[in-house]
Amino acid sequence: MPVEPKYSSNLKVNPTLVISEDGLIRLTYEEFKAIPLVHLYSELNVDITTANSVTDGQTLLCGLTEWVSNNAAPVLSIGWGWKFDPLNDSSDYEIDGQPFSNIMFVDESCDQGKEVTLNILTTYINQMDWSESVKQYLNEKYS
Repeated sequence: MPVEPKYSSNLKVNPTLVISEDGLIRLTYEEFKAIPLVHLYSELNVDITTANSVTDGQTLLCGLTEWVSNNAAPVLSIGWGWKFDPLNDSSDYEIDGQPFSNIMFVDESCDQGKEVTLNILTTYINQMDWSESVKQYLNEKYS
């Protein structure tokens, strides 16, 4: 049975946000923080989570997750790879690499650039309480 995402289809158009010709939605970090994000989808990376990922009886899990703005159009999307390595001190899922997104942060006059935007999003993700949502989704999906 497929797991239904917790995403609303009752979108409200935000006239201050537009999709640019390059497909990015430009906004300030302050505007971004005011928009709630919800978990849309998560997946195990079957290509990496294999017998080769077993070490000392412990399995390294990895996958991806996507989070989107709820009830707002255009939809902001942030996705990232994650990993769970039981050999690390952390007992939680961790972001693995940089996120991918349709967001470009701007300041008063111009784009902050791809690297700055991705670094800000990485910090934001690390402050989110996302791993429990991913675990629950994966447990429902794969059980």
